[in-house]
Order: sequence, then C-alpha cells, then structure tokens
Amino acid sequence: MGKKFLVSAILSSGLALLLSGCGSDDGGSTSTTTGGSTSSPTVQSVSFKEVPLPASDADLKSVKVSPALTVTYSDGSTKEYPLSYEVIAKTGDKIGNGEFGMFYDVDLQPILADDGSKTYSNNPDANSLIKINNTAYLITHFEEPPGLLYKTELDNNGKAVKTEPIDFKSVGGTIINCAGSLTPWNTHLGGEEDYDLNPRYADKNSPYYTD
Repeated sequence: MGKKFLVSAILSSGLALLLSGCGSDDGGSTSTTTGGSTSSPTVQSVSFKEVPLPASDADLKSVKVSPALTVTYSDGSTKEYPLSYEVIAKTGDKIGNGEFGMFYDVDLQPILADDGSKTYSNNPDANSLIKINNTAYLITHFEEPPGLLYKTELDNNGKAVKTEPIDFKSVGGTIINCAGSLTPWNTHLGGEEDYDLNPRYADKNSPYYTD
C-alpha cells in the first residue's frame, strides 16, 4: 500500500467544543434573565495561546498545536479549552465498512493496480467539519487524479466510525480535488485542479506551451 499519509485535526475538548457548539450549556457560561425571559450569552471572540517558534531541526519536524483556546462570551465570562493534536484517519485505514482514501472510479468501483491490489491516495488535502442533525462529518479532499472525496462520520469524541467515497456519478466525476472550506450555510465548497487546462500550457503563444 505504500506510505500512509495522515488526515489530522485538533481534538481533545477543542473538538468537543466544535461538535457541541460554542454556546452550549457546558459550564463555560451562565444564563441571564431580563424581563422574565432567559437567554444564554453568545460567543464574542475566540483566541489561541501562542505556540513557541521552533528552536531546532527536531522542532521544525514535529507537529505543534496551541495548548489551549479561550472563548469570551457576551456577559464577559470566559472558558478555556485545552487542545491537543490527534490523528483521525490515515490513508488505508479501515473505518466501518470503508477504507479511507481508497481509489474508486466514477461508478464507485475500486481502481486496482496491475497486480490486482487496491490503490490509495497519498495526498489528502482540504477538510470541512460539518454537523448535520447532531452528527459530525469530515469531508476530505484528495489532491490527485482521479478525483476523490471522502465523507467520514465522527462520534461525539471525534473518533472516526464510518467512511465512504462521495458519489459524483451524476456530474461525470471530479478531478484533482484541492482547496475546500466550510461555508456560512453549513455546506462544503470544494475546488478542482486540472494542470493540463492551465492556459499557460495550452496557449500556443505562451513560452510554456506544450503540445
């Protein structure tokens, strides 16, 4: 299968904060009563503790993350959440009935190597964490042809429990899925790349033209 590449995220209680919602009743804020009605304070800002600059080659090669984030609420109260770096999934991991990052064709049939073995992408890219009906999903791009996106279901502790490729057959498939982001409407917005369509290579007047 070759080298496994990681898709990782900031977890610990930081992910719990994302999964439950910043304004949830988790002991980090209090309710206020005005004119007989009760309302919870809203999130005003989120800040992260500083991460020290690397001081050695070993530091440069290590994964670092802010040790904590602080949420400030509209009533002036604050809540600190410790953070840590944890692996959610690695290319080739079996999660539920699926195998994360395995190549499929447009008909969702596995793409096999010449020797009949399964093939996997080594280039995970963008991720969006989307919460739908109290269930969290991680949408992951893989930046190489053919196009490949995976939907991975997470439990309340941020553990991957199910993964599957996303079906793009209705639009003829996708290709080289690169940048992506969560939109304000709780949907995933993703971009494709196709290096062969780059005009600097396709324009016959370009010094970079290739036939």
